[in-house]
Parts: sequence; C-alpha cells; structure tokens
Amino acid sequence: ARYSIGGLDFSLDDIEHGVLRGSPEGDARSFSPADPRIRLKAGRVDPRLHFALNCGASSCPPIKIYDGGNLEEGLSLAAEAFCESDVSVEADTVTLSKILLWYGCDFGGSEEEVLQRLLGFMR
Repeated sequence: ARYSIGGLDFSLDDIEHGVLRGSPEGDARSFSPADPRIRLKAGRVDPRLHFALNCGASSCPPIKIYDGGNLEEGLSLAAEAFCESDVSVEADTVTLSKILLWYGCDFGGSEEEVLQRLLGFMR
C-alpha cells in the first residue's frame, strides 16, 4: 500500500525509516538527496517511536492510537510499558527485546548507551 501525503507517495516503510527514523544516507531505506520526500526527514530520531510502531513481528509493541494533542505523553507511556514488559533485569544480566538489537543505533549505539537510554524510560 502507498499513501499520498502532500502530493508525495509513501509506503509504511518510507514513513518509518525515511521520515521518522531519518535513515542515514547509504542505508537502503533512506531517501536519496534528490528525493523531494527528504525534506520531511526528522531532524532528530526519537527512539520512543520503536515502542509505538508495530511491523507485525512478535517482539513489536501492541498497536495503539496516538493523538497529536498528547503525543509526548503517549510515547512516554508506550516506552514505560514496553520497558516494563520487554526488559528483564536479573542479577548481572539484562535481557532486551530484538527491537533494541535491530535499532540500537537510534538509542545511542553502544550497549551502555542503549541501557542508559532505557533507564530514562523506566519507572
């Protein structure tokens, strides 16, 4: 399926990776510099988007409806809920969702940066 937004065509993959994640140039899912859709690329990736989007994988969060009027609150609640159900800490071992393996670069890149970012989402 494709969606027309502002006269430009997008797939759901384009919206997730090209717009919301702003995939870096060279990533197979990024927009080329000549692509007019590149002007819609997010300036900064908000990693909480990974707690709100569902691609159909079993490790994806549940589908919810988000409202622009309270998007910040909705994303924060989604991050808290995801960490509560998908991050396990036992003794000196942390077990994480595959999503954090796939998109670790959006959370900082290194294992330590990912864990530090997750701590900020946990209650």
